[in-house]
Amino acid sequence: MTATAAVASLAMTLLCQVAAPQIAGALPVGNPVRVSEMGPEGTPGYGPPAGWFTHTVAIAHSPDANRYLVVWTSDEKTPIFAKTGLEIWGQFLDGAGSPIGGDFRISQVGPDGSNDYGALFPAVTYNSAAREFLVVWAGNDNLPGMSQGEVEVFGQRISLSGAEVGPDDFRISQMPAQDDPFSATYPSVAYNTKLNEYLVVWQGDTYSGKAVDEYEIFYQRVSATGSEIGMDTRISNVGPDGDPKYDTGVPDLVYNASAGEYLVVFTADDNANGMKDDEYEILGQRLSANPGSVGTQIGADDYRISHVGPDAGPAQQSYEALRPAVALDPSAGRYLVVWDGDHNLLGGISGNSDIWGQALYASGASAGKPAGSMIPVSQFGADAPADHELTAADVAYNVGAKQFLVTFQGDEETAPWVNDEFEIYGQAVSVTGGKALAVGPDDFHISSMKPNGDANFDAYKPAVASGSSTTTPGYLVAWAGDTKSGTLVDDDFEVWAQRVAP
Repeated sequence: MTATAAVASLAMTLLCQVAAPQIAGALPVGNPVRVSEMGPEGTPGYGPPAGWFTHTVAIAHSPDANRYLVVWTSDEKTPIFAKTGLEIWGQFLDGAGSPIGGDFRISQVGPDGSNDYGALFPAVTYNSAAREFLVVWAGNDNLPGMSQGEVEVFGQRISLSGAEVGPDDFRISQMPAQDDPFSATYPSVAYNTKLNEYLVVWQGDTYSGKAVDEYEIFYQRVSATGSEIGMDTRISNVGPDGDPKYDTGVPDLVYNASAGEYLVVFTADDNANGMKDDEYEILGQRLSANPGSVGTQIGADDYRISHVGPDAGPAQQSYEALRPAVALDPSAGRYLVVWDGDHNLLGGISGNSDIWGQALYASGASAGKPAGSMIPVSQFGADAPADHELTAADVAYNVGAKQFLVTFQGDEETAPWVNDEFEIYGQAVSVTGGKALAVGPDDFHISSMKPNGDANFDAYKPAVASGSSTTTPGYLVAWAGDTKSGTLVDDDFEVWAQRVAP
């Protein structure tokens, strides 16, 4: 397809969205609930890191118990130390989004009270066979075989009662041991229901002919009991080895039981697929999830999913696609990949970040290939500020509603909100006629960090999980935010959650 044809196709998609009736969709149900209780009430400096910190909060759902586990990174006060240092914490919520018990600590990274150690970037999935969760994160620890400042990926199994199961903070990555210039960060995890094991992916740099800060995507198989299966294995191959100008980042993955595969997506700066240095796009890699071939690459290597901005000329490097997320619609056999980025379509401005999506076939001979055109998920429209920033997209699919929910953070200037006042938004997306289509209310508000109209109070970094399709159909969205309520003050960040239903 030529660049002109691609723009025409995407423009037609936009027109179809405008003309489409407001069917289906989703909206918040009830009020947001406070999930965390971090630090002394009304004291800034505790709670989940905010701002542009990626992957502060994560969430997974247990269908059989109909409860969610929300996890986050945070400081906390202890009877001995003013702060623990950044650790991973968790809180259960029932299917309606109400907290069950109190929050609890999951990681134990380094000695409490030391700022030299920390746990960041949590991710979580549910094991339906063992009826437990696996939480993973990136952290630097003082364990044997690790040097100060060395960041690796760790994991912890958590029961439905919140108890730690098996080894404490077991190590998953080796990037390599005792060498702090090399690291493993931004992990993501999926559970393989047929093999009763996990696949953990991350962004890392290591030896093997590579330079420091030359990041690629790696994976590690992990058994149901937390043991490593095989070695760390490289997934991506962007640019020539030994050249740190080309790298990757922030992977996500989804397990497809019907097709027997995983789809891993990531942002990358590559010299293939019509790209050049400093042009970031979303790439994908399919991996086998079947016995005897787990992790074997399927199809094209590091194939391109996004096409933001022109593919030639001086503006080619002015547009970027970043921070992807992916979910699966098993009934329609479609993946939906979403990301934040700028685009030159219909007057788009370099530096203005919006949310975009691309449906992909999830089975058959066309698996991994685009299903229809790339679509604009966010619709802030002409009234959006010239410097608006919509970022941190996440996505989940609900079988009962037969639709995806895409969540993201953004600022808009429609009263009563003002510029640089970030809130969490949502957009339902369905697959109709094989193509993705935004449906229902456009960019509806999920959070409302009071008072409205005050840019000092914000919501950041949403995570979304699909709930039960029958008991309490819908989704639960969690995020980090500060609000002026009761004894809470500016920069007193906590974790919040909101149920969203079709």
